[in-house]
Amino acid sequence: MNRKAEEKTGSVIPHHTEGKAKKDRQIFVPLKKYASIRKQLYTIYILAVILPIMIIGSFLLWNTYRLLTDYHRDLLESDNSRVRNILFEMTTQVYNISENLVFDDGIQEVLRGNGLPDAGMTEKADRLTALDNYNYNYAEIESIEIYTGNPMLTDYKQFHYADEELRGKKWYQRALEQSSVFWVPLMSSDKYGNEYWNLCLVRKIPVMRSDYDGVMVIRISDNYLHTRIGSRQYETMVSVDREPVFFSTDRSAYGSGQAVPIDYGESYYRYAGTLKTESGMCFVNVSTLPMYQSDSDIYICTFNSQAFGNIGSIIGICVAIIAVAILIPGVLIHYFTAYFTSRV
Repeated sequence: MNRKAEEKTGSVIPHHTEGKAKKDRQIFVPLKKYASIRKQLYTIYILAVILPIMIIGSFLLWNTYRLLTDYHRDLLESDNSRVRNILFEMTTQVYNISENLVFDDGIQEVLRGNGLPDAGMTEKADRLTALDNYNYNYAEIESIEIYTGNPMLTDYKQFHYADEELRGKKWYQRALEQSSVFWVPLMSSDKYGNEYWNLCLVRKIPVMRSDYDGVMVIRISDNYLHTRIGSRQYETMVSVDREPVFFSTDRSAYGSGQAVPIDYGESYYRYAGTLKTESGMCFVNVSTLPMYQSDSDIYICTFNSQAFGNIGSIIGICVAIIAVAILIPGVLIHYFTAYFTSRV
């Protein structure tokens, strides 16, 4: 009986201790409920809203940037191909014209001279209409000039006597030494002192029964190039071999080197990438045009300085949309949490 009484007495909790525990629970339960509900709502907001939007948004931003980059690069490459096709068509036509002229009997007769006085030379040149016809009927041709070292000839119309200074120029010596056609940029100036660069076809004219050969120079019109090649959206720089730039949409670049380093050792050099300029980063595309029936190569460099700005604007709009998509639910969750917890 004593053991049962002891066990029964030991299992009984005093009334004052039980009352104190209940009071403590009544004080902390509302705080725990408040903290628990608020934490749960914010946890749900982070897991259900922020993380998915951040993950999906990051992927969409990266994919959008990649698509826009590829899009602008493809457009730039297409414009580079456009310029290359125009130059190929034009230079091939000029070469065919030179083929017709180099074996023209009238030109051969004028260059031969045969010791005739100047009056005989000018009379033959006046009867020669092929040079004038090509010069007037083909907009891409600025001028056709024929030089010779024959002292019996004088400067008249398209024919010019090659003085000692001209005979000392590299392109003139090269023309006399080789039979094939080549292309060079030559600078000229007008009566006002303005300097111009022209892409020129240069080739030797073998003169039969004469000690002096002629050199033909066909100048491509720079204005014609600007009309055909010029673009408001893209910038273009064109050079031939290792020579300076003979055409550029920015006229201040005439006579300078290419903006992109070129590996002239490659038979067909190509490059597509980015370039940092004074105006910022830009996309660049470089291609090579082997000239028809010639060992000369034309290097075409096209730029797009607006692409990065356009891409940045679109990416900025996407970032703003993602930020709004995160912010609006966050504000709603904040006010809903404050309202709901105040009612508990």
